[in-house]
Amino acid sequence: MSTEGLPLRERVRLGWLGARGATGALLTYPSPAQRTLLRDLRRALAAGELEVHYQPILEMRSGRAQGAEALVRWNHPQRGFLWPPDFLPQAELSDDLMGDVDMHVLDAALRRRSEWAGRGIAVRVAVNMSGACLDPSFPGQVAERLWAHDVQPGDLALELTERVVMANPDVATEVLNALHEVGVQLCLDDFGTGHSSLARLVSLPFDQIKIDKSFLLGDEKSVLRIVKAITDLCHALGRVVVVEGVETRASWDRLAALGCDLAQGYCVSPPRHPDEIEGLLAELSVPGTDEGRRPAPDSAASRGIVKKPAV
Repeated sequence: MSTEGLPLRERVRLGWLGARGATGALLTYPSPAQRTLLRDLRRALAAGELEVHYQPILEMRSGRAQGAEALVRWNHPQRGFLWPPDFLPQAELSDDLMGDVDMHVLDAALRRRSEWAGRGIAVRVAVNMSGACLDPSFPGQVAERLWAHDVQPGDLALELTERVVMANPDVATEVLNALHEVGVQLCLDDFGTGHSSLARLVSLPFDQIKIDKSFLLGDEKSVLRIVKAITDLCHALGRVVVVEGVETRASWDRLAALGCDLAQGYCVSPPRHPDEIEGLLAELSVPGTDEGRRPAPDSAASRGIVKKPAV
């Protein structure tokens, strides 16, 4: 079915349904358990049960905190602490609900960025957005929220995965170009796990490319060759390279030597409650006196934090 000539919102809906339907995700009627979870999630939004935690993003050369990624958690009253894989796939069954979750996290992150700035912590906040944001009204909503929270556009980064972008690349291009005009930073998340072509990558206004943590697994020599090739390609295109899932000081040093620009992972800290992460961000947001400063190895373990999936 051709979507040419249809309104942008309708092209988004059809493209998203088509891409998701290919996996069977939206062709199956929600089970009773899924319907219960969706109902509970709507209630959780109103009850304030969704928490936003933050993971530092550091400059690899200086070790200075450049940003913090906002990651949602659900403090469920019966099931306990739920991680994104436990509820976001179900939330994506409903564009309206997923859009509400996206905006909840965006508002929380911008509010926190404003509070941190008032205390002298100058870091950019990065927020993950779903396919629900591929809507013509979304860039305007972002601009309104930036103004409401007194945050400069450049202090916000929006991350979209290859899967979201390639579900409907033409519509994604329109929305991303509008966001670029607003002035926010744009990051292509999970690079290498989707189907984006080099030509498409060049045409999209992404400022950053985040290498998926799956590339850090496997044979070390192969990992280094792949990361080096991606880094060189991204730099040739004028993009900043971000690496996620960096677990050890040794991995950090190897990736820095390859030319990666920014990194995050348990080597520095897992995602933590904003009250717990603020002190670390304050310490790391102060420029170092030497260019070779690095984060303390195994800093997460030294704080007695139990590791959980960094999603």
